Amino acid sequence: MVWRADTRTMNPSFRQSEIDTAMAKDATSAGAEYYSQWLSRVSAAYLDEILNSNICRDRRALPPVHGLSYVGFVDSSGGQHDSMVLAIGHKEKGCVVLDRLVVAKAPFEPSSEGCNV
Repeated sequence: MVWRADTRTMNPSFRQSEIDTAMAKDATSAGAEYYSQWLSRVSAAYLDEILNSNICRDRRALPPVHGLSYVGFVDSSGGQHDSMVLAIGHKEKGCVVLDRLVVAKAPFEPSSEGCNV
């Protein structure tokens, strides 16, 4: 499921003047930020190059570090058609670091003991 809505729909108290200022400076970026516009034409040209330059290919997971704040995300699945994904990451020096990514490929039974995600 994808929820796609503009900023003012989600938060009517957000100042329209802030959105207008951002649109005047950079309509493409502000359109993505405030109007939920996909950046396919912009990102498609550079996405693979940017992503590949930031991947540590030999690393599978980072150990937890005391004092860091971690965030987790789960894209659950019924196990029949879509994979289930778990991601854990943190911010470091202005960058987002993916510490762990686990995928349970479909088909699988989510309630079984053998599903070790």
